[in-house]
Amino acid sequence: MAQPYPGNDFGPVTSQPKQTAFRDWHDGLFGCRNDCKSCMYITFCTPCYTCYMYNRYNECSLTGMAVPFSTMLLRSFHRGRERIYGTLFNDCLASIFCYWCTLCQLDRDMKRVESSRGYLDV
Repeated sequence: MAQPYPGNDFGPVTSQPKQTAFRDWHDGLFGCRNDCKSCMYITFCTPCYTCYMYNRYNECSLTGMAVPFSTMLLRSFHRGRERIYGTLFNDCLASIFCYWCTLCQLDRDMKRVESSRGYLDV
């Protein structure tokens, strides 16, 4: 008779992992007044701040300048990771027609996640 693998003493499952519910964005697309300093920086130094935002997720910071539609990519990545309601189509529309407001909203949400959790990347 084969011996069980040591450390294979799994007991009965008594609870299931909890699924985190979806949530809305912390504030609206046009909530720039909630963080005027960052919104001004995003407006007047967009490439630098976009690189900074990618770097916060431990991605190559040049992605913000080298990849077309990088704002849409970062928004959909953040939305998926943080379980925020929305669709790729909405991410695309927001990123094309409200580019700076989209970056500002994304930055505010990233900051809220960082302040509540202590870090952004999971």
